Amino acid sequence: MSASSRKPSYEELAVNLKRAEARILELERLLMRYLASDRSHLAAKREIQQGQPLLDLAEGHAPAQTADADEEDDEPEPPAPSRKKNGPRGRRKLPAHLPRETIAYTVDPAEDLPDYDPAQGYKIIDHDTCEELRLSKPEAKVIVHKRPVVLYQTREGETRLATVGGMAKVFPKCAASPEVLARIATDRLHYHLTLYRIERWFAEQGCPLV
Repeated sequence: MSASSRKPSYEELAVNLKRAEARILELERLLMRYLASDRSHLAAKREIQQGQPLLDLAEGHAPAQTADADEEDDEPEPPAPSRKKNGPRGRRKLPAHLPRETIAYTVDPAEDLPDYDPAQGYKIIDHDTCEELRLSKPEAKVIVHKRPVVLYQTREGETRLATVGGMAKVFPKCAASPEVLARIATDRLHYHLTLYRIERWFAEQGCPLV
């Protein structure tokens, strides 16, 4: 009698049956986990097919691999839905209804252009403007800083661009003046006001923060 036609003994069947039962319990837990997390049914089907050989051994049959199983294993999982990317939000513009005061800066070559060549001169080609919110009485206003953008040549003959006119900012690209930031910090840390109350106060002044 060949080894392939030999019937498994009772002890072998009992061991295979225990293995199959343990695998079935594990597959059931995996299946419940997949269903709970809304995973692909193809992944769950693979797990079940992996446990099928143990069931065949428990019944005394040789493990069989069908062509359909191979095709299903090779079948790619459907692509995950792509998340919609949010575009850059950018900085919120200050309200247009607030009064505006413009501060125009002038060019001081000795201070603003230390490597400036007086023989070549300089040329203002544009102005860089940025707005700053100030809490002035009786109402808030916007200060527009208008700084010249200068095209000039250095003593070494190199052409450069420079934006002149200094303005102090607590944070880069921040539209809030130091007094506005001080007001927010005082209300939040000293008076322990909630953020929505601080936002409500600014909205009542005509400048919503959000």
